[in-house]
Amino acid sequence: MRLDHVAESFGEWEEETRGLLGELASVGVEHILHAPHAESAAVKDVEAHLGLPVLPGPMAVLTHAAILVARWSERPPELVHAFGWSASASALVARRVLGLGAPVVVTLHGLPRWHAPGALLAWLERWVVEEAELVTSASTRLRERWQALGAGEGRVVVIPLLRGVDLVRFHGESAARLGGALRSALGLRGARFVVGAYVGSASDLAALQPWLERSQRERGAWRWLVETPSRALKDAVEAMAGGAAVVVGPDQALDDVALADASDAYLAMDGSAQVARGLAAAAMRVPVVGLACAAGWPQVEHLGHVGVEGEALWLGLNSLERAGREREILGARARDWVRRYATPDEARGLLISCYTRVTSSSEAAVPGGGGSGRPGRRELL
Repeated sequence: MRLDHVAESFGEWEEETRGLLGELASVGVEHILHAPHAESAAVKDVEAHLGLPVLPGPMAVLTHAAILVARWSERPPELVHAFGWSASASALVARRVLGLGAPVVVTLHGLPRWHAPGALLAWLERWVVEEAELVTSASTRLRERWQALGAGEGRVVVIPLLRGVDLVRFHGESAARLGGALRSALGLRGARFVVGAYVGSASDLAALQPWLERSQRERGAWRWLVETPSRALKDAVEAMAGGAAVVVGPDQALDDVALADASDAYLAMDGSAQVARGLAAAAMRVPVVGLACAAGWPQVEHLGHVGVEGEALWLGLNSLERAGREREILGARARDWVRRYATPDEARGLLISCYTRVTSSSEAAVPGGGGSGRPGRRELL
């Protein structure tokens, strides 16, 4: 079988699918990647790669769709998996133009970030989720959004992290030493309670702002350890939090194991980067408090969540500060959930199950799509 991946960038695709290609090859799948590659020299390691021009969102949709039409008219795929909004729209437009029967799976971790009229973005969201055979998403809240937009029951599957979490990296005394050393290096050794967070966008900053400000007013001994890939966001967090936060910016290349272990609790929000860091914290037995079950975890009591939004989130953080032994128990439960549901083998098996489902002739919904989001694993036919 031929599977075509369409991605918005090679780097993001590589992060999402790490370790997947070997398993696909083992079940006889021929894989081809269509993605812009200017930002990554590692593309030479992907044998079947066809480049796409680097363009902004709306322009990329039409240009990439035209390129895919030309390629697929000569050699049509049997299954397509698109990563991100513009790649998904391009793949679906190309399929519609050619009248292909190949099912399309799309992975959507958030809202489109294009500069376009709101009505156009709303139409695009609805069209993509209605047109695709199956949507994968990192969060239960996003699953509910896609279902409300037209992705029927059983057509949205929550996969917290497509590449999974390698628990071997997040284990043992060496990892704990890294976290302790980082706390000392960042001036957090004497902090009574450190809350980790990630700010990757302006919307992340807006979501975190009330908690930063409230912790300054009401919990003076709290400290925040905030990671961000942007210097502008780093400056904004520092200005907002004052002395309540230590902000790790793009010029500080720090180990994700150490960052996970340096916190006493972790606040996760929607988006693949948020989920990845929340799972890393859980793997280090750090209790994770999430906004509306942000990491797609089906039951908060299984994960160490003690509050999910609004006042409940604030009370949850307060209870974690006082928890002591209970905090250790909650952290152990979080790691156990990762072990059962988010290892690389589990994530890849779930994705391959999704591929199998959409390429079969059955009309049944994907098992677990409307509930836990975890269909049973099957071999790709």
